[in-house]
Amino acid sequence: MKHTVVFLGFLFCLFLTGCATTRKVGTGSVGPMQNIYREGDILVTLDAQKEPALAEKILGSRELAKRCDRISASFTPKDAAYPFNTQNAVLTAVVEGDYPGFLVNVALGSNSAFAKAGDHFTHDALSVGSLSKETLLCTNGNWKERKDAFLLPPALDDLTAGRLSSVCIALYVRNPVSFFDLGFDIPQSVFKTIREISVGINEQHEADIMIKVESDEKASSLSKLLRSAYIADLRREKIAFSLEDLKKMFTLEGNMLTITNMKISDSQFSKMTENLGVLV
Repeated sequence: MKHTVVFLGFLFCLFLTGCATTRKVGTGSVGPMQNIYREGDILVTLDAQKEPALAEKILGSRELAKRCDRISASFTPKDAAYPFNTQNAVLTAVVEGDYPGFLVNVALGSNSAFAKAGDHFTHDALSVGSLSKETLLCTNGNWKERKDAFLLPPALDDLTAGRLSSVCIALYVRNPVSFFDLGFDIPQSVFKTIREISVGINEQHEADIMIKVESDEKASSLSKLLRSAYIADLRREKIAFSLEDLKKMFTLEGNMLTITNMKISDSQFSKMTENLGVLV
């Protein structure tokens, strides 16, 4: 996705806005991330105001990060390799914020690296354009198909989208074929049994994880697997823990496993943001 980074660095350094008028983008009540998502995609969304350092890393400028409200990216994996690699996926991203200044058409039209293609511009496999003066769409997939998705019913329901947008960083996938490495060393075979994964990270860098599995029995097995992996990680990092507290962290209800208030170490967060830093 390096060419995507080049695009955003160029675009945002000019403090641009789109040529379209201000309007609500997408058919969901929460935001345009609801229309870039499709089943099987891995969705990443972050609150740029709550995570300014990560937003700055993605956008390449502190001033630009201040102007950004939310960055969302949906990845369609090209294969089932695990852990997931952002470089091996089709990307669709939306950047929401306030970027007053010259028009996108003027900026990209004057850049010889970009070619005009109807209502958007292209550079190699990348297509980019404005959905409104507050929302930019970027994809290395089919532009028309991804733009038309904003006129369709949202693939991500309001309740789920609201939950994902309430935290600093959120990861989500329904019926996954792969996922980011969360440090649990989950066997590839386990993904065939998972129906839904949701990860929310707050400002204290604590994670709430929800995993829905195809059966109660397999959810119980996954709970034991993840708990053992987490304990092993705590011991490896020489972090004191209480078995009683761990019992409260891991909650199993039928085929739903919930892990709450899981502290993410500085090294784990740095590794994660390194991966997220190449999203858009």
